[in-house]
Amino acid sequence: MARAKQVTQKSSPSLRPLWQVVLWLSLICAALYGWTLGFPMVFDDITYLKMNPLFRAESFDYPTRFIEFATWPQKNGLDPDLAVNFITRPVAYGSFYLNYLWQGYEPQTYRLWNIVIHLLNGLLMFQLMNLLLKRFVATSQVSKASALFMPLALALLFIVHPLAVESVTYIVQRFTSLAAMFGLLVLCLHVASLGAISPRTKWLLRGCAVLVMLLGMLTKECSVVIPLFAVMLDWLVLRSALRVAIMRALPLLCCLPLIPALVLLTSAALSDGALDLAAGLNIVNNRDKPLPHWHYLLTQLTVVAHYLRLMLWPSGLNLDPSWPIHERFFTLPVLVSAGLHLVILTAAGFGFRRFQEDVRSRLIWFGVLWFYLGISISSGLVPLPDMVAEHRTYLPSVGFYLVIIGVLDVLRQRLATSRSFRLQQAAFKTGWALCLLALAVATCQRNEVWRTGVSLWRDTALKSPDKYRPWSNLGAELSLLGKEVEAVECFEKSVAIEPAFHIGVLNLSNSLLRLKRPQESLSAMQKLVESSEPAAKDPAVVYTMGLCLTSVGRHHEAAAKLESLLARPVSDPNIHKVLGLIYTKTQDLKRALAHYEHALKLSPQDQKAQAMIQKLESALR
Repeated sequence: MARAKQVTQKSSPSLRPLWQVVLWLSLICAALYGWTLGFPMVFDDITYLKMNPLFRAESFDYPTRFIEFATWPQKNGLDPDLAVNFITRPVAYGSFYLNYLWQGYEPQTYRLWNIVIHLLNGLLMFQLMNLLLKRFVATSQVSKASALFMPLALALLFIVHPLAVESVTYIVQRFTSLAAMFGLLVLCLHVASLGAISPRTKWLLRGCAVLVMLLGMLTKECSVVIPLFAVMLDWLVLRSALRVAIMRALPLLCCLPLIPALVLLTSAALSDGALDLAAGLNIVNNRDKPLPHWHYLLTQLTVVAHYLRLMLWPSGLNLDPSWPIHERFFTLPVLVSAGLHLVILTAAGFGFRRFQEDVRSRLIWFGVLWFYLGISISSGLVPLPDMVAEHRTYLPSVGFYLVIIGVLDVLRQRLATSRSFRLQQAAFKTGWALCLLALAVATCQRNEVWRTGVSLWRDTALKSPDKYRPWSNLGAELSLLGKEVEAVECFEKSVAIEPAFHIGVLNLSNSLLRLKRPQESLSAMQKLVESSEPAAKDPAVVYTMGLCLTSVGRHHEAAAKLESLLARPVSDPNIHKVLGLIYTKTQDLKRALAHYEHALKLSPQDQKAQAMIQKLESALR
């Protein structure tokens, strides 16, 4: 009995109380992100939530009308990715919809959830490391000092690093952070099940892990690596036989086909029923100028090296960075990047083979594989239209931070054995605290950039002056503030960089109309229509052309343009209002009245339509 008691005490070391960790990480998260709650929705927050016609309760029954749902945006002249995104990420959209039911489109609730999810991810990392290291403390493979330092250091580094800002402050990137939360919870449950004594407890934990895994798979595609992480943890870190590790993780591995099946089914629906693996892999590739997969892979070698630099030195964070496409392997940037990745993998692999009795060596090797396997989904497997996006590093960065913490703990232990232990220990703690403080300050500075749409896109445009999208979005934000002259300057830069970007031309044209420069507005629209047949059929382009023609007095041409839009299934009250105005000017008062009445039917609270109806009714008496 005495021996059993001694083992129990050793296997459950007196580690840092969880409530203290929760308290401190909560306070840090609140200080770093709490003041961002009221920052506005921007960019894809608007596209995928506020202005998304599929973001409504009826969309969650899409499995009952799969083909109709998948093809609806394409048939209505919208981006097919609206449906693809919803089909593959319904759990994330469900969380957004709960926010909508609570507070509409006010950003506070959405962002509060994002902050809480980020906090939970830090806590889950702490708990995962705790579960692992407690096993090794019990067998004296890890010192109690390491078991105290590494879990908290990992959680702190993750919480304060500014690279996470895009996954927290940027509302719609909850896709990434929520998927990471489910993935980390799966790993915690899986590791806990490995140490369970009771078979009932073991299978209960594994059953819960499978349910959480399915939630993660239906949140974002990056979750597909989590079952592989579970195998590697058991095999490489806990040193189980590979066959045993695979069998233990088999229920999780059985979830792997879910994401590929959803992607292939969606791709088939968009391709008239043709199941094509290549089409599935390229389902979100740039549709205007699809990038060859080999060119994407070569380019991503340099992008991943950039991500590593940002984790070590997070300067120059950018929402929409410029990035050159590489078409040949034997170019300096590609060769240098490939060499860097080879050096990292070789060094970590050598350290693992040479010092595999040291748990930290195994954790470092696992962390390197975690990073590269995690980033391979967005930086290799599936070509994406944007070469670089900081939120893609959210889950892979855990592996990189694990490497950093493992190396730091080795350094800490060596300092502890030196003669000037106290002085060096003080220097180590001071240095570590200053690093965390510097990262926290950088996080606050990066969050400040997100305070308004103007500050965000101005920062982006200054860092990516050769990209059309930042200038167009900056112009749109300035236009909302009534700064039309500055907006026109931004739109002109955007159109000069990419003349085929018809949204930029639309924005430019509308701003010119508001500045009472209709002839310039019409000229810009005519160039667009003449240069692009798809743009000429875009309802927004047709509508703006109608406004331009009306503004220069070409009322009959304007009426013909706008009447053509009425055949569309979705009616817009603004079309009827503009037609009402045109027919009023041409003295066709009955037709004008009919259009204003139709506009009022579509928008019953429209006071201008009500006033015009009363005015026209009086004139017709």
